[in-house]
Amino acid sequence: SALEALVIALEAKDPHMRGHSAQVSSLATSVATHLGLPDEDIEHIRMAGRLHDIGNIGVCEEVLNQKQALTHDQYDHVKRHVLIGVEILQPLVTLKPAVEFIRGHHEHWDGSGYLDGLRHEQIPMGAQILAGAEVFCAMTRSRPYREALDLDAAVTRARTLSGTVLAPDVATALVTVVERHEVLTFLVD
Repeated sequence: SALEALVIALEAKDPHMRGHSAQVSSLATSVATHLGLPDEDIEHIRMAGRLHDIGNIGVCEEVLNQKQALTHDQYDHVKRHVLIGVEILQPLVTLKPAVEFIRGHHEHWDGSGYLDGLRHEQIPMGAQILAGAEVFCAMTRSRPYREALDLDAAVTRARTLSGTVLAPDVATALVTVVERHEVLTFLVD
């Protein structure tokens, strides 16, 4: 409950992020269910979705609320949110699987992501699913420096990211879930 309250407080600071973690959690849970993962794994993925950006507490507000695209240095600063989130959550032993998924939620299938430069099956399945959900939800939300994609355009973009940013199986499941309206929460602002 305390962590949930912290997430809500963090999202209240940025109107563009309000509800983002709930959307990511919902989509990730739907994808995991579609892929037939065990209930325990699905619950860890759901929790990771809710908490994946908790490390933003350590990111400067000026950077989070910037009206234009980030500079290289600002992007490096923002990337720290993953490690900060892991450090915040690591002492909570019951969240260990969710923390592992959070650590890997910006890894890319082709190895070009961060924090650890993992690729392919090195990336935990929960992190692969969380990454797909986060990318998709980010595409469907407006930011000060870009407009949101509609669902059709986001689906098309998700397909093009398959095999590079997104794991192919996850990208296929994500697109199927969205196209069949199997998502627990509607994804567009």
